[in-house]
Amino acid sequence: MSRTTDLLATMAAVRPDRLDPPTDPGRLERVRARAMSEPEPDRAPARVLGRRVRYGGAIVAAAALVAGLIVMARPSGPDTGPPSARRALLVAATTLQEADTATGRYWTADLSSVTTATYLGGTAAGPPPGTAKPLYRYTSTCDARLWAARSGRDPSWLVVDAVTDRRLSGADERAWRRAGAPRPDSCEIHGMSVGLRSAPPAALALRRSMRTTSQDEPTYPTAASVPITPDQIAALPTDPTALKATLDGFWLNATTPSAKPKAGRTVPLDVTFQQITDLLVGAPAPPAVQAALYRVLARLPIDRSRGTVTDRLGRHGVAFWTATGAMETRLIIDLRTGHPLAVESRLAGELDGYTLIRRQGWTDTGPTLPAHRL
Repeated sequence: MSRTTDLLATMAAVRPDRLDPPTDPGRLERVRARAMSEPEPDRAPARVLGRRVRYGGAIVAAAALVAGLIVMARPSGPDTGPPSARRALLVAATTLQEADTATGRYWTADLSSVTTATYLGGTAAGPPPGTAKPLYRYTSTCDARLWAARSGRDPSWLVVDAVTDRRLSGADERAWRRAGAPRPDSCEIHGMSVGLRSAPPAALALRRSMRTTSQDEPTYPTAASVPITPDQIAALPTDPTALKATLDGFWLNATTPSAKPKAGRTVPLDVTFQQITDLLVGAPAPPAVQAALYRVLARLPIDRSRGTVTDRLGRHGVAFWTATGAMETRLIIDLRTGHPLAVESRLAGELDGYTLIRRQGWTDTGPTLPAHRL
């Protein structure tokens, strides 16, 4: 099979037989033409970013960040394997941009996040010291809905529907009971740690641009922990080169001390990967901007799964990731629609946490809010 072989035929070879191919031949031609006409991406050096730890009330939610990136060698012989990460992402970008043109008053997303957490006891005086011994470990699941208003005249909301926890072992279960069987007092939803002053279901009004360090009032949305307003997201360029430069500027302006010049500083590739996943999963990015995010991602030295993978809901997609050592973060995309399905974090090969995107879309109907407020 030569490298000029029909891209969609190559993709079809690695898809499960039960998935029907698209039925619009003209659309397939447009996808092929756009995907194959993209310029070759520049390769960038690998960088490493360590693991972050968040504190929410009395728990420490372990949030694995993307670390260094592996440059995959391009085959010099016949292209007999599955499509490259770059080509698959370009197809997803074109599919999403052509199929999804809806707009509305609110951008909504139904999300479920699962994190592995450690309970360290009371933390009234602040985060515990690094020498504190964990009392028990557990997994915490938070189901929530985002309602991001397009206009600044409308409030944005995070509605927490449910929070549950499960101890990891019999010893953890016994330690949990000795500690008084405390219930979860925070919700970790794709990087946002929300303190629970009320039992779910409960709603939290999201600030559009105010920077805050309070776990009870997280700034939303963010890109790689840097606040970014919905107005800034709507204005993001759709040219991949310009979009990458804009994302770089957000991070450099937020992380460079004012006394030090930004000239010569570069953004680690793992930061760019996190910016892209944050904007794809939990931010009101228009379809054209989402497609441009895929095209930026296609220029990074990333890897992809050989064929389809299955997320925790049993949905089939293709996984893309960057990895270093024992840490790995995967973005799973449905190439039929271009929409993201999940983001998974793995530690030493074991699934450490994940966010499931159950639904995304625009609507003119406002949220029905529960009586309790966070």
